[in-house]
Amino acid sequence: MSDSASEANVNTGQSYGSFGYRSFVLGSLLIAYIFNFIDRVVISYLQVNIEQDIPMTNLQFGLLTGIAFATFYTFLGIPIARLAERFNRTLIIGLSIIFWSIMTALCGVATSFVMLLIFRLGVGIGEAGLTPPANSLIADYYKTEKRASALSIYSTGITIGSFGAALFVGLLLGYVDWRQTFLVVGLAGIPIGLCIIFFVKEPPRGYSDAPGTVRPEQPGIGETLKILSRNTTFWYVALGGMFASFVGYALVTFVMKFLRFAFDMSAPDAALFFLAPLALIGAVGTWLCGALADKFKGKSAFWLPAIGLTLSFVLQVIALNWVAGPWPILIVLLFANLFQYFYLGPMYAISGGVVNARMRATAIAILLFVVNLIGYGVGPVFAGAMIDIFYASNLAAIPDLTLEACKLGAGLAEAQLGQCQGAELAGIRTGLSIVVSIFVLGAVFFLLGMRTIDKDMAKLKA
Repeated sequence: MSDSASEANVNTGQSYGSFGYRSFVLGSLLIAYIFNFIDRVVISYLQVNIEQDIPMTNLQFGLLTGIAFATFYTFLGIPIARLAERFNRTLIIGLSIIFWSIMTALCGVATSFVMLLIFRLGVGIGEAGLTPPANSLIADYYKTEKRASALSIYSTGITIGSFGAALFVGLLLGYVDWRQTFLVVGLAGIPIGLCIIFFVKEPPRGYSDAPGTVRPEQPGIGETLKILSRNTTFWYVALGGMFASFVGYALVTFVMKFLRFAFDMSAPDAALFFLAPLALIGAVGTWLCGALADKFKGKSAFWLPAIGLTLSFVLQVIALNWVAGPWPILIVLLFANLFQYFYLGPMYAISGGVVNARMRATAIAILLFVVNLIGYGVGPVFAGAMIDIFYASNLAAIPDLTLEACKLGAGLAEAQLGQCQGAELAGIRTGLSIVVSIFVLGAVFFLLGMRTIDKDMAKLKA
């Protein structure tokens, strides 16, 4: 059903609905994004347990968490966003949540790498239907000066989702196996999809935009790309977010394995001691940056992600290589995660703010296409390949041990298994140190956006 009939009262410059109802809508979308990210990353937290039943290399695991998920998530984002420009966004979001939740649950019955690969593709298909229409909804519910903070609250779903995944693993894995964990996590998301379908209203498009905002007819995808090709700020921000995402998803994929090997911890202990507090501080960083971005508008907002990514790079390298003991590393990583997510709110707010209302969801989908195809799709794969390269190099100095022999583990003595783990841990340290240096590229592109924002905003108002 097209919702064009609901667009009679637009460009009011006011937020849509009461404060209480807007908060309910934003909270519902936030919970959906939390489950979106729980279902996305829980596989990374279960890596060591899964590999005990389904042996695979770090590169193969990077494929599961990267390309397998990101392929359909990325390529379907734009057509789903096009549907969201014309049809009911709440229905699209609700059905997407239900589908990806079922596919997550099915990961628990996988018996091979190929089955896991197929189900992860399904998770990516479903999750493609959330963020573009959700960003479009939030833009219509909140007036311009409140959007950055609203979008930052929504964006905390990433870090709170990581926290939720850590809690699920930390609290469940002591009582159930990794298969049952997937089943519980997946099925828990279905009620959220039903809630959004039945209780979230579809607002008029452009309702909260300032009076007089130019709203041309919805451009086609080719025309949208043509318009964006002249929007330099959009692409600088997209590249900055892409490099930040590249590193972030690589870290999410392999940090659990690093912590478990470095401190000989179980998955529940590592999840509760490290991952849960790191996710919470990341949520604080995302919210804090959004609040600051609302106050420091224009060019000054670009400094927030640039400084945050640079500080996170330095702190991550220190934690990976030069700090010993769980408590010191936790403290360093807490500060690293606080600054790492300083880019999320500004990325969405700037990208949505330099385009007109009729192409906003499509622009966000294009942004996510770039960020996720390279960032999410390639980041974990690149990290897995780097880890395996240095892992194999470390094993080359140990007689009678190879990457394949360590992966299978059959017939190896306990001392040899210890050597395998030590060589892999050293490979993780080196590989991830290389990966986090890419944060600096993200910071550079955000700074470049400062040079073009005034010109691109002038074009929008013309």
